Amino acid sequence: MVILAGCASTTSTAPIPGTGTAEAPAIDSEDNTVDAVGVPGVRARVERVIDGDSLDLRIDGELEETRLIGVNAPEPNECLADQARDRLADLVADTDVFVVTAGRDDFGRLLAVVRTDDAYVNLELVREGLAVARDQSGHPDAGRFEDAEAEARAIPLGIWAPGACGGSTDVSIEIIAVEADAPGPDNENPNGEWIELRNVSSGAVDLTGWAVRDESTRHRYTFADGFVVAAGASLRLFSGTGTDTATERYWGKQGESVWNNDGDTVFVLDASGSTVASFPY
Repeated sequence: MVILAGCASTTSTAPIPGTGTAEAPAIDSEDNTVDAVGVPGVRARVERVIDGDSLDLRIDGELEETRLIGVNAPEPNECLADQARDRLADLVADTDVFVVTAGRDDFGRLLAVVRTDDAYVNLELVREGLAVARDQSGHPDAGRFEDAEAEARAIPLGIWAPGACGGSTDVSIEIIAVEADAPGPDNENPNGEWIELRNVSSGAVDLTGWAVRDESTRHRYTFADGFVVAAGASLRLFSGTGTDTATERYWGKQGESVWNNDGDTVFVLDASGSTVASFPY
């Protein structure tokens, strides 16, 4: 059973440069390129690409750290992080960009759609499998981003490709159930939310160094050394605290939850960082 969970909100305590509109750029439905005529936004210069989903922009003379809205690229030192950063740099190289802002996040960064004359930058990263479509972002193009992610998953491309960062492709762990909405307030009952995994490989799988994470990458659970799941066996990972067994593991959260009620993605990563299983809801 899958039940949707809550997420962090954005803040707008600092002034927002540009037009103040969050209207999405017009995108050609055939090739997803930007229709540059009549698209709202403010011109900006790229000063630095920080990682696969953030960059420093010079807007109206002010330097603004900017977070691409609706996407989440791998964090530094994670699988495909360098490729995502380099691809973002390629997309915005040697040109001004056009920015439509949509508030600020909890760190004071601008949240924005970024485009060039040739590309809808946020969307392109998702299409190439170098970023996850953030299901709970709530921006006007969220549906298009989700469709692009589904296509990248189906091919599969980038982070969705088995063995993308090494590791064996002969083992298979499936996510068979997600309970994202705990009875009562989620933060008061972290063990009321859980995910269930099953080893569908022909043999036992050593999960040493494997991880489970959410869409935001802020929550990550790493399996202990020597933890082995027998062929055909299932295990349930609870978000709260408890005593680990062969079939039940505990994330260790107290006073906080992991899974969002309004959409998230469960990732299972092998020790190399490659995605073995994923489940968007």
